Amino acid sequence: MQWGGIMLITNGGQALLALVVMFVYSVPLALVVVAMVPVILLTIKWFQSRLEVAYLTVRERVGRMLAVLAEVVVGSPVIRAYGIEDRIRNRLGDAIEQHRSSGVRAGALSSSFSGAGELLSALVVAAVLVAGTVLAVGGSVSVGTVVAFLFLVQLFVQPVQMLGEAINEAQTAVAGWRRVLDVLDIAPDVADPGPSGVDLPAVAVGATFEGVGFRYPRPGETAREASGTPALLDI
Repeated sequence: MQWGGIMLITNGGQALLALVVMFVYSVPLALVVVAMVPVILLTIKWFQSRLEVAYLTVRERVGRMLAVLAEVVVGSPVIRAYGIEDRIRNRLGDAIEQHRSSGVRAGALSSSFSGAGELLSALVVAAVLVAGTVLAVGGSVSVGTVVAFLFLVQLFVQPVQMLGEAINEAQTAVAGWRRVLDVLDIAPDVADPGPSGVDLPAVAVGATFEGVGFRYPRPGETAREASGTPALLDI
């Protein structure tokens, strides 16, 4: 995240400086570049909103997969005792598949954003080349100015190409941060009573029962027929 922020600031300063120099060289050609800026910004906004949702989904499904995996590891003796290996295997497989599908979708969006950045950069260069050729033929600018402008355009659009990686890093960090906040917002099962609570003694707390008894059913007797409260009932 720190590296992405530094890269974003550096590339933003480079793009701004290149734009100023372009206006010094040729105002018409600089306006051609400026006309492409809204298209670039709209594309970034479109991908950014979808990347945010995609990476948040990845974080949620990673947590779900790890939770299922932890239950399998901790409860493996119980799983073997009850013979529910197939059910648990299917449950774990579903969690892994959900995580895989969300990761593939996020990766596809990230790759598409990088490709869109390359395409927009090529469109800006092509627009400047066409406009520069027309102006050079008309004598408004020199061929050297057009060549220099193409170099400046590369300095301007290069940050757009690097922006994809920076946004990916930022969205991953934001998704993790939001996931942490969601976990912190979950109400605890046992709330803190605050000042109204009672401090328990340091010694072990005992419990006594009165009027409670149980016995195992006799041979040939069902649990419901046994008097009292049979042990192991409903187990």
